[in-house]
Amino acid sequence: LEGEAFEQRAVRTGEFLSFPADLALTAVGYSADLPEPYSTLSVLPHDKGRVDDNVFCTGWCKRGPSGIIGSNIADARETVASILSYLSTERAAEKPAVQPPPGSTDWEDWLYLDQLERQQARRDAPRSKLQDPAHMLDCIDRSPRRLQTPRDASPSPPPLPP
Repeated sequence: LEGEAFEQRAVRTGEFLSFPADLALTAVGYSADLPEPYSTLSVLPHDKGRVDDNVFCTGWCKRGPSGIIGSNIADARETVASILSYLSTERAAEKPAVQPPPGSTDWEDWLYLDQLERQQARRDAPRSKLQDPAHMLDCIDRSPRRLQTPRDASPSPPPLPP
């Protein structure tokens, strides 16, 4: 890699490494359904990750499709610092909490999917990854918790764990 953080680019060296692995993951591409007034943008205007009151961004919607895991970590840290700084202001205390849109999922839903993927794994794999978002939502909606409290009826998600 060459360049400063947030501007790094891979440069060919002609060198190749080969090593045995049981698992390889790729994460290429993205799509996002952004709310108004941002729906026509691919990169959000921001100041260190802060777009507006109670609105923050990180990753590709913050800087465009570039970078590696290290860039994403540094990028997320900058945004978290902006969130913490904002939360310490009087202005943040005046703003009502943002309610999730109807049909949102929460941390408990993610934990349910995680458990389901682990239970459905082959003996030689850590999990069987659910890949289709519509199927994931269907699984969540059929979970014991959501049969009692559907996603559309949830008042707000519980806080994320520390």
